[in-house]
Amino acid sequence: MGAMIITAEPLFKSAHAALSFAFNFSDQQWQPSAMARMMGGPPLGKGRGLVGVDGAAQAGMIKAVLGGLSDIHRSILVANTMPRYKRCDCGIPCCSGRRPMPEWEAAIDVLIRASMSAVPMTFSYYQMRRGVIRKYFGEKLSLGEIADKCGVNRNKVGEYKKPLWEWLRDNDSVATSQIEDALRDQNVVGDRL
Repeated sequence: MGAMIITAEPLFKSAHAALSFAFNFSDQQWQPSAMARMMGGPPLGKGRGLVGVDGAAQAGMIKAVLGGLSDIHRSILVANTMPRYKRCDCGIPCCSGRRPMPEWEAAIDVLIRASMSAVPMTFSYYQMRRGVIRKYFGEKLSLGEIADKCGVNRNKVGEYKKPLWEWLRDNDSVATSQIEDALRDQNVVGDRL
């Protein structure tokens, strides 16, 4: 008899699901103690058992794959999948109850800087680029709000938006393809349908 090869089933259906898991994994997700399990507490890690050090290791491995991508592609994937805000319990009266995620903000800053040379404009407003790029990644901003903040006409923001979003879409497509391939090679995600 020959040696039996055992292959593990991929953990995630897509790179987006894998990245979402990695960025949302909390260091507070630990397996319940034996006593808690005996008392019938709520089960953790449904589906794959990715809690505790197993979950932390898997999240770390997924994030490590991002390290092989360019700054632009890595930043696009971070901006697409990482939560923009985290809960804030500081209790200060002026607090909205949430704080920006530093990693998400850093990814946006990388994209703003990269877009300045990749998408040159006859005029360059840093805040306008910032608003348009944040809007691409789901920030609830209207073109009018961006225009008001920058003191320009709404049409000017529309002129900015078109080439910036085209550049972002092109890089988004490349980044998604690269991360899908890299995670598939490591058997973290399954084959495309």
